[in-house]
Amino acid sequence: MEKQVKAALASRKYGDALPYTTQLINHCTDSMKCLGYRLEALVGLNKVGEAIEYTTKVQSQFMENAEFLYWRGKLMVYNSNPDKGKQYIREALNHDPDNVSYQKAWRNLVKLEKLKKEGTDAFQTGNFKEAVERFTECLELDPLNVQYNSTVLYNRACAFLKMSQQSEALADLNEALRLNDEYVKALVKRAEIFQLQKNFDEWVRDLERVKQLEPGMPNLNQRLKEAKLELKKSKRKDYYKILEVAQSATEDEIKKAYKRQALKWHPDKHSSGEEEQRLYADKMFKDIGEAYSVLSDQQKKLRYDQGADIEELDNPGAGHGFHGDPNEIFQMFFGGGGGGGGFSHGGQSHGHGGPGFSFRF
Repeated sequence: MEKQVKAALASRKYGDALPYTTQLINHCTDSMKCLGYRLEALVGLNKVGEAIEYTTKVQSQFMENAEFLYWRGKLMVYNSNPDKGKQYIREALNHDPDNVSYQKAWRNLVKLEKLKKEGTDAFQTGNFKEAVERFTECLELDPLNVQYNSTVLYNRACAFLKMSQQSEALADLNEALRLNDEYVKALVKRAEIFQLQKNFDEWVRDLERVKQLEPGMPNLNQRLKEAKLELKKSKRKDYYKILEVAQSATEDEIKKAYKRQALKWHPDKHSSGEEEQRLYADKMFKDIGEAYSVLSDQQKKLRYDQGADIEELDNPGAGHGFHGDPNEIFQMFFGGGGGGGGFSHGGQSHGHGGPGFSFRF
């Protein structure tokens, strides 16, 4: 059974190891080695509090045992109490000064503090590359130090962001939150990245999680409102994208963009194409007309920018939406005198109903 426990722990399958450790302890109630297996499994499952409670219950039995003092010290460190942890590990070394594991644990504690300070100092002086290097070294010292590692991952993510390395920062924040899913600062920082990436669903999801954990955070409600508005807007047709203009475009720029896009996608220009191409051109032509009808109307444009649903733009009470004929808008720009001639494309006439107009591509 001990063989299975050691194999599971070595492969970090802590959930598999834990039941075996219970059986081992039941058979060897005085074995500190078996107790150590159980503590390692609990820590690996991020159950540091449970591991501390367990050591407290058996403290009177093992208090003079160097291995127990070593584990008790590590648990204090993992529970964000490094000073107390140092005391226990120092005491373990006093009992067994030649023990390599205790010596390594002590050196790592000293090194952790040194590297983290160096990383923080480098970050504060703008040397972000060095900060990443120091924080990376920190993460290599003790994979079981979950709380500490989640903090270091957050710090490294901030350094990555300063170097405009969003993907690396996002990976670090994801890992920090895997280690500690209630890490509010990491949630807020990840939400900022999702905002930059226009990943509105995840932006909203992270801020809603923050609200669950820390509802009184300043400006949180305003930020969540903004995120939900952007998510709502992202579900609509993007009229600016359709016309290929910026939101700050002037009335004249919008008109020019309409002319350019309407000529590009007029159905008659694609009448000889495959059916899929003709259908796509028809859709684009309609969307271009719809986009112009909204963005050329200052009131509709303002309400669209504020997040109104497209269906509300024509009549907010009735919720009608755009039902106009895109050819009418096209005629307004390119239409000619009547005669019922229709649209001229390379000399061939295509009737569209209504006043005739002529334009050669």
